[in-house]
Amino acid sequence: MEEKIIVSLIEECYINGTLNEMHTAGMRRGYHKGFAIILKMMIY
Repeated sequence: MEEKIIVSLIEECYINGTLNEMHTAGMRRGYHKGFAIILKMMIY
């Protein structure tokens, strides 16, 4: 039961929220408010 909940959360927040659908509500549910990603932009 707990494993299914964890897998569902990962799919909603990370897989679909961040990678596939850019579903911001899902991302907010799964990430801490203080979470930040630093991206290095490459200019060609």
